Amino acid sequence: KLRQVSSSASRPILRCAIYTRKSSEEGLEQGFNTLDAQFEACAAYVASQKHEGWKLVSDRYHDGGFSGGNTDRPALQRLLAEVDAGRVSMIVVYKIDRLTRSLLDFVRLVDMFDRRGVGLPGSRRGRRRQLCRHLVLACFPAPRSGTREPVGALLRPLGDLPLAARRARAVETTSADVIAAGPG
Repeated sequence: KLRQVSSSASRPILRCAIYTRKSSEEGLEQGFNTLDAQFEACAAYVASQKHEGWKLVSDRYHDGGFSGGNTDRPALQRLLAEVDAGRVSMIVVYKIDRLTRSLLDFVRLVDMFDRRGVGLPGSRRGRRRQLCRHLVLACFPAPRSGTREPVGALLRPLGDLPLAARRARAVETTSADVIAAGPG
């Protein structure tokens, strides 16, 4: 099912789906566009985690020309259906704001992923993840109607970014490290 055992290293196979998004349709007609660049960076990150049992699913989830201010996007809805069906165990995005720009939607998505056992690279499970989420919710009130606060800007100080590396390597900053280091 979701976590098969890898024959090479006795690790569970984590089925990784890559989600990409661009708000406008400008430039999407090009042979290689920002959705392709996001996908390639995420695919390289997934490949760098092969030793951990990560395997890229064949389906692509690209939403070109859709705002991140809500979750009404065709590819995102297809991805969430795959999550519900248990066919995805990890979601990889280039930056967190590609998934959503709404703090409320982010919390809802992460809660859904937690309930289904779906991971987000760079987002720790357990107490650190809970602490990070609680700090975000306590420190940053929900945006007023009609405004959008980029989630990435809210989470960056907590060390919960990037979800997929711009480089093909993991970033190991934890919330505790950032809190211990203090401001600046």
